[in-house]
Amino acid sequence: MPEAPRASSPEDCDVYELNDRRQRGEDPFVLDVREPKEFAIARLQGAVELPLSIFEAKWRSVLEGMEEEEIIILCRSGKRSAQACGFLKAVGYQKTRNLVGGILAWADAIDPEMEKY
Repeated sequence: MPEAPRASSPEDCDVYELNDRRQRGEDPFVLDVREPKEFAIARLQGAVELPLSIFEAKWRSVLEGMEEEEIIILCRSGKRSAQACGFLKAVGYQKTRNLVGGILAWADAIDPEMEKY
C-alpha cells in the first residue's frame, strides 16, 4: 500500500490518526467539503457533506454550537479542506483540523477498495 502524507502540525490530521481513533471507538466529527458528485463516488462513513461551493452560505446550519469541538475536514486531496479550515478558524472554530491528503490518501493507505477519481 502507498504511504499517505503525515500530519506536520497539530492543525492537521493524517489518515492513520483518524483510522486509529475510529478503530478505538472514537467518533470525531468529520466534515466533507467535496461536491455531491464526488461524495457519491467515495465517502467516509459518517462524514457530513457540506460542499465548499456553498460553505460560506450554509456552514452555520451544520456547525452552530460546535465552536469548542474538534472538526476534521476532508476533500479530495486536502486543498479545499484547508480553505474551509482557514475560514472556520477565522470565525472562532479553533479545533478545526485538515485531513492531510484527503480521500485520496484514505483510499491509498486505509481502504484500497475505495474508488479513486
